[in-house]
Amino acid sequence: MPKCSKELNCAFIIFRHGRGTGRAKAMTRNAMMSDTDLHLDKLRKARERGIIDRFGLYGLHWGDPDERADLVAVRDRFVWPLIHPDKIAVEIGPGGGRWTRYFLPCRRLYVVDRYPELLAELSRNFHAPNMVLIENSGTDFPGIADRTVDLVFSYGTFVHFELPMIADYLHEIRRILKPGGDVVLQYADKTKPVGAETPSFPDCDPQRIAKIIRDAEFRIVQQDDELLNNSGLVHFTR
Repeated sequence: MPKCSKELNCAFIIFRHGRGTGRAKAMTRNAMMSDTDLHLDKLRKARERGIIDRFGLYGLHWGDPDERADLVAVRDRFVWPLIHPDKIAVEIGPGGGRWTRYFLPCRRLYVVDRYPELLAELSRNFHAPNMVLIENSGTDFPGIADRTVDLVFSYGTFVHFELPMIADYLHEIRRILKPGGDVVLQYADKTKPVGAETPSFPDCDPQRIAKIIRDAEFRIVQQDDELLNNSGLVHFTR
């Protein structure tokens, strides 16, 4: 497992609104209206309350995938089997890097977030010459060419996106993903009591997420609706 470092040796690419693909430009307004500053607010509060200093990495206060049983299962079933040193991977919404660290063995890792503050937080923790940080404009992947990515992963991010924004993201994921490439996403599940009580979760459930994935012309490999108490995981391919 790569260790955290305060140094950074990676390519930092900043793309601002309107610099994605033609479709992504058209989707930016929808993405901006659907998304919120939730994660940026969480980061600022974690700093103010000393949470990052206490846990050593932003995001670990929500659970360590090396320690908490359900997250260990996510790591072992949905992450480790897909990691390979020849692969090009994308992580959407990395936070402080609690999941990013598992993807560092890949040949190249694109880490995508809308907020430069969150990318800067990630860059405080990892020395990774194969890691490229990308600031997007909502749902796009600027700087990533068509059909060049083997693996896309996101945890703790899509649970806060409304279904239209997820559909927009899926269109862009399909653009960058190689045929046979893999996607793993965590999604909100309002049919579960904990999910229903989470105000930032959209109106989403296993059936709805499966439908928009299939509508985007992906094939679902596995979908787990039991492992997590407030959400689900889906692994799909094109």
